[in-house]
Amino acid sequence: MNKPLVLHFGGFAASGGSAIRDLLKEFEEIFVFPSEFRLLKEKNGLLDLETSIFSSRSPDNIDLAIRDFKKLNEHLGRITTKFSRKGFDYDLYTDYKYTFLINEFIQKITDYKYKMFTHNYDFRKSNLKSQFDRYMARIIGYSFLEEESYMAYPSFKEFNIYSKELLYSIFNSSIKKYKVKPKIIALHNSINHFRIETILKSSNYFDEFKMLIIDRDPRDIFIDFPYQRYLPSNLDLLDKSKYFVKFFLSMRDELEEIKKLDNTLFIRFEDLIVNYEFTKNKIIKFLNIDKKKVDLNKRKFFHNKSFKNLRLYKSLDKKYLKAIEYIEKNLEDYLY
Repeated sequence: MNKPLVLHFGGFAASGGSAIRDLLKEFEEIFVFPSEFRLLKEKNGLLDLETSIFSSRSPDNIDLAIRDFKKLNEHLGRITTKFSRKGFDYDLYTDYKYTFLINEFIQKITDYKYKMFTHNYDFRKSNLKSQFDRYMARIIGYSFLEEESYMAYPSFKEFNIYSKELLYSIFNSSIKKYKVKPKIIALHNSINHFRIETILKSSNYFDEFKMLIIDRDPRDIFIDFPYQRYLPSNLDLLDKSKYFVKFFLSMRDELEEIKKLDNTLFIRFEDLIVNYEFTKNKIIKFLNIDKKKVDLNKRKFFHNKSFKNLRLYKSLDKKYLKAIEYIEKNLEDYLY
C-alpha cells in the first residue's frame, strides 16, 4: 500500500487556512484532499471511538460509540445532490470507496453482534417513534425493541493497524480517482491542533506526519470572524471583543510548545503575503519538495491580490475603535 507523507494544515478560524490550501494545490508532489478531512477530529470520529473503546471499556458505551461513528460517516460519505440530505461527498472523492471502507473497518474491530435493548436506544428516538415502539412492544413482545448491537474489544495494536489501513485506503482511493502520484497528501483541518496530547494521539495513525499551522493578526481575525459563529451576536462591539480575547487565548494556550515540535512549521498569514517568496521557500524546505514541480494551471493563491486582506482594522468605522484597542491591549504578543 502506498503511504505518502501526511500533512495536516490549518489555522484558528479566519486565520488563513484556506490560503495555505490554495498555495499547496500548485505543487505537483502534493495532493490536497478535495475538502476538509474530518474523520479523526469530528465528534464521534476515530479519536472519540478510540477513547470509548480503550478508556471506557463499557460494552454499552462501545456499542453506542460504534453506532455514532457509523452514523457520522454516513454523513461524511454521502454525496450531496439536489434531492439528498447534505453530505461531505467523501464517496465522490474516493470513487465510491469511502462508505465501503468504513463498514469494513467496523467489521474488523467488532468481535460479534448481538441483540439488545437499552434506554439509550430509546433516548435517541423521536417522541412519536418512542411511543409507537412501546405500544407495539406491549402487543408483540419486548423483543420488538431489541436492536443489533456491537461487541468490540480489539487490542490497541489491532485498532491502530486497522485504523491506519482505513486511512491509507481512503487516501489511495482518492489518489487513484484523480490519477496522481503524490509525495505528500495534504489534509485541511484533519486534527485539532490546539493540544499537544491530541496532536501526538492523532499522529499515531500515520507513518509520516507533519503539520503546517497558520495564524493571523487578532485584529483582522476579529473583523473577518465567521458570521454568527463562536461569539454572541447580540452584544456591542466592546463586549464582543472581550469574549473574543478569551476565545482567542483559549485556543492558543499551548501554542508556544506546539511550535517547538520537530514535525511542525508555524507561519503567519501576513508573511505569506508580505514576505511571499521567503515564506514559500520555508514551506518547500520543510516539506522537502521540488520547487520546480509546479502546475501553474492549478494556481489559486495570488499573494499580490491578498494585500487587501491585511490590516482590515485600519479602515474600519470609529465604532470599532474601543474594541480594537481592547484587543491590542490584551493580545499584544500576537499582533503583527
